[in-house]
Amino acid sequence: MPPVEPQGKLDQFFLLSQDLFCCIDFAGTLLSINPTFESLLGYQAEALLGRPCGVVVEPRDHPVIEAALARVCRGEKINAFDICALAVDGRRVWLEVSASAGEQVIYVIARDITRRKAVEKQLRRNQRLFRIAVRQHISAAGIGFSGGAADLVGGGVPPSRYACWPPAHAGGGDCFLHAKLSVAYSSRVYQLL
Repeated sequence: MPPVEPQGKLDQFFLLSQDLFCCIDFAGTLLSINPTFESLLGYQAEALLGRPCGVVVEPRDHPVIEAALARVCRGEKINAFDICALAVDGRRVWLEVSASAGEQVIYVIARDITRRKAVEKQLRRNQRLFRIAVRQHISAAGIGFSGGAADLVGGGVPPSRYACWPPAHAGGGDCFLHAKLSVAYSSRVYQLL
């Protein structure tokens, strides 16, 4: 099958998009790619056309690509999924991929989400550090502690005085800091929040 070229007025979307656009056949062979493959990943069209689409994907994500391809070939709609691509220079580029089948080709759009993945990783790290800091502060304050929740000793505090962090989880059982606030300890807990 000859390479599929973008047609008509949609050429400009294909050529100017900052996202990766490509067309693959039902076997997963790259038929056409837009210029973003070169600007983002460093691959020239000649190096990719006619090759399996997984050639730019980190090997551990090959099963993800194969499963998505199989589902699209069966006519199923798939949700966007994340994979890690390998640039020519060895950089890892996280991509959010969406795909849809046409009559003879599968249309694929992949968006660079590397920054988002880095922010998510930093957020998880910050949350772990916050938990450690809270545990250390609670321990240093002489407040009883068990598992992932703090139980401020002092008793006699009605349930309406429970505090929860983050506030969006107030009243839920899965909040990070679930504590009974007694008069003796409330100022120390509020310092944490």
